[in-house]
Amino acid sequence: MNQIHQQDLEAFFNLYEQAHICPYYFRGKPEVRQIITNCINKTPVENDLDFVYLFRYMLKRLIGQLDSHSMIRTRNEYERLPLQITSHNSLFTVTATGEQYTNFLNKVVTKINGINLEQLAKESENVISYSTDGYLELEASRFLSHYDPLRTLPSIDSETTQIVYTFSDGNELKVEIGEPGFIDQAKPANYQLDLDNGHLLLHYTACQEEYPNQMQEVVEQIRNLIPHHNVNLFTLDLRGNMGGDDRIIQPLVDCLKTQPLLKKQVFVDRAVQSAALFALNDMTKLGAKVFDTAIGSSLNHIGNNRRLELPSGRFLTIVATRYFYLDEQNNFVTIRTPEDFKNLDKKYITPKYIHLDGIIPH
Repeated sequence: MNQIHQQDLEAFFNLYEQAHICPYYFRGKPEVRQIITNCINKTPVENDLDFVYLFRYMLKRLIGQLDSHSMIRTRNEYERLPLQITSHNSLFTVTATGEQYTNFLNKVVTKINGINLEQLAKESENVISYSTDGYLELEASRFLSHYDPLRTLPSIDSETTQIVYTFSDGNELKVEIGEPGFIDQAKPANYQLDLDNGHLLLHYTACQEEYPNQMQEVVEQIRNLIPHHNVNLFTLDLRGNMGGDDRIIQPLVDCLKTQPLLKKQVFVDRAVQSAALFALNDMTKLGAKVFDTAIGSSLNHIGNNRRLELPSGRFLTIVATRYFYLDEQNNFVTIRTPEDFKNLDKKYITPKYIHLDGIIPH
């Protein structure tokens, strides 16, 4: 590890020790330092992408499974490959493409640059902190679909400028780094309301507002729609919601409390985490059923981020500063200091999962 990487690592540890909610709770400082030494002795750090993989390997063992927020990113972390590969049940399928590669949609990928995808998924799992299998698959898909994360994996040459996909039918596709990336499939807008035959659905894709009191405006629409359109079922669609401000949901919760006879349900997916869990928990306390087969996090989790650009200017690191857990009344409690975290009963640090009622109904 060169001096620049060493300085960046020490800057991270300074932030981690000052700001993380439970520094060295899951692994002691000497053990973490030994992990780094062992990794370097086994696989020398020769460039920035090697450093990122080492950092992530160390970080996973440092922060534990309840913290999916603390991380390191390269400057080009989200530069997309031309194919988006989605991992599910050990199958790797093309789910989005650039315009020139649409004929590869839904094809099954078996190898990248001659390496079996099962091997690459395993290497990504080694550096992903996760509390649900859904989030693991989501992050593994990200590693396989973006240039820098893919090239951090030990089996992929970090200096490669070409990506070769091998498909289950034996065909191959070669792409060059820098080609246009995959294009997201069209998604509903945040706060979009859909009404169909007494079923009112609110798409809540991020716990954010584009302007003050946007949620309150939507709630007023909901109040008017329910009696005038004989609404008997309300759905909060949280799919794709990775969090934000957990307080924004409150006007909707207050409104739905006044509708005890209205049936309620929530749609989730493996992206749902962080502040979106507060919305999910509020809905279940109102009697809502929860549909899908995966979610992005246990309900109790470490979050609330503090960011730092490392001294080299090549990386951004994030450290999580709060812990959230459910008490006996299923209300979220926020832990704000390492001392309070250490004093918590161990039962509150064990992952707690939401009950899922099955696949999303059509």
